[in-house]
Amino acid sequence: MTGSGRWQELVRSGLFAADSATICDRLGCDLALSGDGDKTMRAIGLALALAALAGATSARAGDREDCSNAEAVLKIEPARAVAACRRLAEQGNVEAEVNLGAMYFNGWGVLPDYATAAKWYRKAADQGDPSAQYNMGDMCAHGWGEPQDYAEAAMWYQKAADQGDSDAQYNLGVIYAEGRGVPRSYVQAHMWWSLSAAGGDALAGKARDELAVRMTAAQIEQATALAVAWRQNH
Repeated sequence: MTGSGRWQELVRSGLFAADSATICDRLGCDLALSGDGDKTMRAIGLALALAALAGATSARAGDREDCSNAEAVLKIEPARAVAACRRLAEQGNVEAEVNLGAMYFNGWGVLPDYATAAKWYRKAADQGDPSAQYNMGDMCAHGWGEPQDYAEAAMWYQKAADQGDSDAQYNLGVIYAEGRGVPRSYVQAHMWWSLSAAGGDALAGKARDELAVRMTAAQIEQATALAVAWRQNH
């Protein structure tokens, strides 16, 4: 499965808290009044701004449904799917950030743009989303929209792997087996491939077994113990 084309399944939504300046930046209102009526006018202006913002928030209820079902909506109204995810992503909605990143990565409803895909993946990854962290690992490992950097790729794969993402665990095993961006470690590679295999990745099990032929009995024992300890702590 290609990580940068995956759809995030966890639905997380919410608006950032906005102060009056942020509200007015969005709505174009002007609260910088002068004169004796300042406080009254500001109160009226802020009340109107809040009411308008509440209306806008309500109007976005359909956006969440469209973005959550973006894969289906893209087939019939791609512009609607992109617009819905963009509005939510600009509010910090993690699912929308991941989906918008996938749209730009794959050219779904928009022209392909790896740099913009990486921008949205990074925003979601910084909020702790494992799918986005996996995707950022891919972007950095391949140099898609980001400078190729195996050390950063390993960092993102590690974050996703620690949350149980089996694809990230597999790729982290590759990183350690080949020593890209990290010191080569067959023990770490064996451990992560074992965890990925336990998560259902058949390729990981095959890679682990092939690697084991080149390892000592002590290394395999150490790797197995590390995998057991990881499962106990996660």
